[in-house]
Amino acid sequence: MADARKCCIYLPNERKLELNVQPKLLGRDLLDIVADHFKLREKEYFGIAYKSEGGHYSWLQNDKRVLDQYVLKKSTSRIDLLFAVKFFVESVKLLKYVTTTELYFLHVKSLVYKGQLEVDNDTAFRLAAYALQVSKMTYDDTALSQLKKAPVLPNKALRDLPTEKWYVLPVLELYKGLKGCTKGKAIISYLTTIEALPAYGIHYYKVKDKSGVTWWIGLSHKGILQFEIQDKANPVKTFLWRQLENLYFREKKFSIEVTEKHQQTTKEHLYVEAKRKLTGDLKIHAWYGTPSLIKSIWIMAIDQHHFYLERKQNKTKLHTVNSITNLSNDLTANANSLINKIILPRDDCCTCTTLKYTFRASGSKDETPEMRAAKRQMLDALKTHKTDLEDRLYDKVQELKQLCLREADLIGKLPQEYIRYMDAGEKQPKIKKRIVTAASSSSSGFSSEAADASDELTQLETEFELLTQIASAAKKLASDPNTRGRT
Repeated sequence: MADARKCCIYLPNERKLELNVQPKLLGRDLLDIVADHFKLREKEYFGIAYKSEGGHYSWLQNDKRVLDQYVLKKSTSRIDLLFAVKFFVESVKLLKYVTTTELYFLHVKSLVYKGQLEVDNDTAFRLAAYALQVSKMTYDDTALSQLKKAPVLPNKALRDLPTEKWYVLPVLELYKGLKGCTKGKAIISYLTTIEALPAYGIHYYKVKDKSGVTWWIGLSHKGILQFEIQDKANPVKTFLWRQLENLYFREKKFSIEVTEKHQQTTKEHLYVEAKRKLTGDLKIHAWYGTPSLIKSIWIMAIDQHHFYLERKQNKTKLHTVNSITNLSNDLTANANSLINKIILPRDDCCTCTTLKYTFRASGSKDETPEMRAAKRQMLDALKTHKTDLEDRLYDKVQELKQLCLREADLIGKLPQEYIRYMDAGEKQPKIKKRIVTAASSSSSGFSSEAADASDELTQLETEFELLTQIASAAKKLASDPNTRGRT
């Protein structure tokens, strides 16, 4: 199709998905396609992001068309998107399924390696050892070369250390000590270590205050945080979601209204009893940036606040989760793992092999077996998504037909909506005509009241018409000269 745009979605397992985005495709539909590709059930934690002109990441809005989004509509080249974790849970214990946990692991491991999630050197060494254990490497003479090739240590840690020995020996010692640790337990240990970090689950945006000083603004499930530009771990200010009254954005300005509560004694009630009343001081905090950045921050803040409210409402339900032991065992036993070969290096090759998931014409000469397999896998995912939509549509149609039958019982006639959605060979149900009698009218309070109101209105209209005629006749009689003076 001429209006379709080529799209490349980068996935956490170092693969990418290539497809044509149609003009009417919504953000949620694209997210469903990727979720179906992974057979992902807990897709509510994930989103699709794109890198804007300013270098920051913005997230596709689910209820808007993909090609109509603010930055994408300006681009004429291929659309590059990122499928990643958008909403972080407080603990890995809240994750129910293996696929979700593995995608979480791949995403946070990538954040650590790229330096987007800052960790100290000791923590980086421990995480690297867990990552090596997840890959099921055998500790032998090749462990050193494997460590150098595997993307497990952040570049910052490597730059801070004078020589390789400063990080090789600690990591290999920790890795050696994990002998016998299962893959699932190593993944859980990696994630629980990440959870304890101050910067866990925070999306950072670089902004300026009114004085022109540069800051980091962090958005997470906990609230909005402000950091100094050289320190992403220790927030200078923290605004919890329960404190916030409102969020605003206007061109280059993002501002929040915060209630800072304190206790104050109310004097007018002291003669009755001593009371304490919570009163709030409303304060406004503002930051500045480019219009696209400010709008991205505002949208992300609203999404994170909604996520916080949903988690708060479902708090009771969230505590009924599987144990860490069960999740660890499921991860170990998973035969279709997304991370079996994620960090296994090949000789003289890059650490991760990238497969392109692309749609090509059937029988193309340049199709490889991997491409054909990827295409079949994607088509199967689309068919599954189509079946799911058809099932949901069928359920809604059945609900509509039941409502039509209830309406038919009240009005004595089958609505056209029921006839429109009748199945092939289905006979129209017999509907009894509605005959209003004195008994039936009295049996329904609503019908009786409506009938009484109608009768009363008719009687009033008749009386009004009669009085109008009498008044008109009296007026004519009074103005007739032949009747004047008669007694």
